[in-house]
Amino acid sequence: MQNKTKLPTVGFLSEHADYESEALMLHGANAAAEQHDVNFLSFSYESKVLSTEQHIDYIQFIIEQYELDGLLVIGWSNLYHEDFWLQFRERFHNFPIISIGKDSLHAPSVFVDGFPYVKMLTKHLIEDHNYHNIAVIEPSSSDHRTQAYIEAMNDARLSTENYIVSHDQLEYVDVELSSKMQRALEVLLDERKLTVDAIITMNETDGKGLLEALKKREIIVPDQIAIVSYEDSASIEYSCPSITTINYPFLELGRTACYNLIQLVHGQSIPHEEEVPSQIIYRDSCGCTFNNIRMRHINTIMTRDFESNVHMPLLSSTAVQQLQEYIDLPYEDLARVFMDALQTYQFESFLLQFQNEIRIVKQYSTYVDLQAMIDLFREHLLAQVRIHSTLEQHSELLWIATKYVAKSLKNEVAVSRSMQIVELNNIIDQIGNRLLSCYTLQKILEVLNNTMGWIQIQTNVLFLNQPGTHERESYRPIFCYVEHQNLLEQMPEEATLKEVFAQFKQTKNKRFSMMVHPLHINDEIIGIAWIEPGNNPSSTTVALCNSISTAIKSSMLLEESQTLVGKLSKEIELRKEKERQLAIFADTDSLTGLLNRRFFYDVLNQAVQDVDPFAIFFFDIDGFKKINDTLGHDIGDILLVQIAERINKTLHELSQPDYPMENLIFRLGGDEFTAIIYDSDEDNLASIAAIFNQVLHTPYHIKQHEVRISSSIGVSLYPIDSIDDQMLLKYADMAMYKAKSTKNTFMFFKALHSQ
Repeated sequence: MQNKTKLPTVGFLSEHADYESEALMLHGANAAAEQHDVNFLSFSYESKVLSTEQHIDYIQFIIEQYELDGLLVIGWSNLYHEDFWLQFRERFHNFPIISIGKDSLHAPSVFVDGFPYVKMLTKHLIEDHNYHNIAVIEPSSSDHRTQAYIEAMNDARLSTENYIVSHDQLEYVDVELSSKMQRALEVLLDERKLTVDAIITMNETDGKGLLEALKKREIIVPDQIAIVSYEDSASIEYSCPSITTINYPFLELGRTACYNLIQLVHGQSIPHEEEVPSQIIYRDSCGCTFNNIRMRHINTIMTRDFESNVHMPLLSSTAVQQLQEYIDLPYEDLARVFMDALQTYQFESFLLQFQNEIRIVKQYSTYVDLQAMIDLFREHLLAQVRIHSTLEQHSELLWIATKYVAKSLKNEVAVSRSMQIVELNNIIDQIGNRLLSCYTLQKILEVLNNTMGWIQIQTNVLFLNQPGTHERESYRPIFCYVEHQNLLEQMPEEATLKEVFAQFKQTKNKRFSMMVHPLHINDEIIGIAWIEPGNNPSSTTVALCNSISTAIKSSMLLEESQTLVGKLSKEIELRKEKERQLAIFADTDSLTGLLNRRFFYDVLNQAVQDVDPFAIFFFDIDGFKKINDTLGHDIGDILLVQIAERINKTLHELSQPDYPMENLIFRLGGDEFTAIIYDSDEDNLASIAAIFNQVLHTPYHIKQHEVRISSSIGVSLYPIDSIDDQMLLKYADMAMYKAKSTKNTFMFFKALHSQ
């Protein structure tokens, strides 16, 4: 039998494999490796405090032990400075390596040049929003993006004096997300006493932290101060308000870098520097919002003047091929339905087919850029619609509607994926709890052998340091689960890491993608894990390794210290709690735990597209401001939490158990709440509103204070009052203000309108 040609093996060295940005780059790199039939190994740092020489020693270890043909590194890490590259080249000469994210004289690089995008975003704040007093908060490591801000301000003849906050001015000790940005606001507003229209941050963590810091100062974004950021993530996309940002294409960076590395491994020439394009995503925080698009109503109904064009080819084969690079849909059929919809001004047929076709395609994922596909589709059909002005006007209306459908589908997929991750995290929690209940290493390995199938992990190999040594060469296997089989007995006695890897490749006998992650407690390395994650996100693999590390270390120390076991168990519980908080952070209000404003708009937008009637209840708390001012914000916050609990409890008690639609409660902000209640009987709704008034009027006991408030509730009805989501909310708000004139009552917009 002829031996299969040896596949190249490339590595990806990551500092934070569970961070969204690095996970996306890893995902993109792995996709390129899979496409080109190359083995892929991702490695995590052994320690966050390695010296240059120690880091190069570690790189040499993984190159030799895993027979790497090339390596990807994240170039913006503090480790990859000039001295590192000089020592690396001295030791490895022409070994194929690529720097992701930052250019280097000593290695090919793939990066995003943030300069033009920061300049463009600064000009957007100046020219589109007429902001003049614009500040910038520099990142921890200086780069030329601040100069882009300065150039844009100079071009507009605006001053930057005192408006730049450097990293060394941000001394802070609190680990809270917003503490660094609280210090930045102190510098700008309190110490320098500046008038600030807008603030630019240089990463998504600072963007989110700045939003929280402004909220703590009760500064409204963007009304009082606008903010924009750099990098995108779910936490800023679904924050309230959502944050305008420069999208950093992590996925494409990883994909392009790995493709270039594969070319290097095969002896091909590649550019020393390759730039990956980015884009600005305009959202609420600067004053822009996609949701504020208003379509012009056109009364003219199309005649059949264009029937002669219907039978002509609408899309060239090249156009179809370009579109299918995004997602494989029947574009020619969709184009014809699109043209029919324009001529009859009946958009529903196209929008429904567009939505159904996307849902049918099984490979659709969150990484498909539907908005870009729609823009390209529109571009290819422009020639067909520009033959008549009315046709072109109808076309623009329909493309806007199509983007709303795509946005809804994206949110639907994101929610579905989020639910899958929550379910996956629950399984990881179960495995972790089983591991923590084990008191011996043997029991831990039995649990792993029985549970890897739960999360579809095909390979999990564990190595521990030999007793009394921490040398990498001392790693010996204790668990060898490959292709759902425990192969430890087939390994040579005292097998080395390199021997086990050779056995693994022989057993696998096909391309593989595997994560190599240290087993550690704090800075103590006790071993390493090999895991083939399959379709699991890298954060799941890291969480599993953390659970394994904790369980193994606990078993080692159990006889020495029961106290330490409890401490480690608490640590893993804190990790779990943090993961749960991050999972729900994007959609929930941080104070009350209710669904937030952002999620309310998405649910309301979806609700008006369904046929089920419902009511919007708009709550405002009478007397809350007085309590907040006299008793303090701490009492006010506790009061808001108790109000939310009462509304939530009452809503669930009043819900119909057999009704398929779930009633939901949201906090819009301040002392305003909304509820979506699926009921069309006005008498029932009036009874529900009266119960809410009564429940909220009952006194509250907070820190030895008896607090009394009342509520004013406005009610609007779908579809009776309106079929437009924004108008429904406005009508409920108007009715609430009418009720507020009496207090502790409710008002239907229908009744208000009849007056």
